[in-house]
Amino acid sequence: MHVLADEVKNKIEKLEYSFAKKIIFLLLVKQFITLLFDLYLWGTKHLFYDLILLLTVGPCYIFTLVSGDYNFQKVGKLTLAYLMLLNTFLTIVYYQNFPSIIVYVFIFPIALLLFYNVKKTVYISAILLTGLPLSIIFNYYFIKDNININDILYYEVSNTYMIVWAFIIFTVCLYYAIQILRLKSVYIFLMENNISVEGFFLLEKQKKMRLFKNKYSEDELSITIYEKLFKKN
Repeated sequence: MHVLADEVKNKIEKLEYSFAKKIIFLLLVKQFITLLFDLYLWGTKHLFYDLILLLTVGPCYIFTLVSGDYNFQKVGKLTLAYLMLLNTFLTIVYYQNFPSIIVYVFIFPIALLLFYNVKKTVYISAILLTGLPLSIIFNYYFIKDNININDILYYEVSNTYMIVWAFIIFTVCLYYAIQILRLKSVYIFLMENNISVEGFFLLEKQKKMRLFKNKYSEDELSITIYEKLFKKN
């Protein structure tokens, strides 16, 4: 029985669930603030898209709270695929938010590593980056350049806000990715080499030694040990 491998696997699952909750919570907070910000400056101009994002992320967060046992790999892949498609759509449509969109594009490869190997991650990331030239082409041919000074100010503030949130989300993703991937490598090593450890026996041994030392003083401990040795001889 691979007790140590099972402990590592449980630790991985806990980190995966924690990762999902924190990332979706951050996205929910970001979108809620964006909604208030847009309503204050623009009224209902961006309300449709803001509500779509908010009503998508909200139920996902509730799901992570109420469901403590779900297939992280399957649910995570579906969620990530949806977020990538949504980001590609926003990249094409919201060319004015181009700086912040570019930053978000580079968050996805970190998350992809939790579900795919490096080769697939590179392929999917390359496909995702095609949204950038499509955005330029779409806006050059189909969007009229009629942005006034108030729009420019809005997009400057919006881009700054989005970039700050992108940095926060990127940092959280990177932290969890490092922790999870490190434990996964340990788990694979234990399973491939058929290493079976019945608990952390060294830790248990150290614990017993500490209890033994607490029971006797240092001098009493050495006297007791030597007396036992002499008796055996």
